[in-house]
Amino acid sequence: MLADQKDVCFATIAEGRISVVTKTVEGDSNCRTLEELMEQLDPEHFWRAHRSFVVNIQHIREVVPGSSLPINCAWMTASKPRFR
Repeated sequence: MLADQKDVCFATIAEGRISVVTKTVEGDSNCRTLEELMEQLDPEHFWRAHRSFVVNIQHIREVVPGSSLPINCAWMTASKPRFR
């Protein structure tokens, strides 16, 4: 999938397949791991919120505990002041 980084909302890995999601389309990445994908993304905008989930913080409006998106508790605690 070719997408501009600013348009990527999040990426997730399941069963060895990395899906990259924008507001309008979802596609597969050529990367083999999320670590490999993270090396290609701007670390100022993308955070590893969970071992299977990378999020573009430019697209976060609110962090809600218990939501359907996987968020590591330590990440949520550390990032909470940023979203207030």
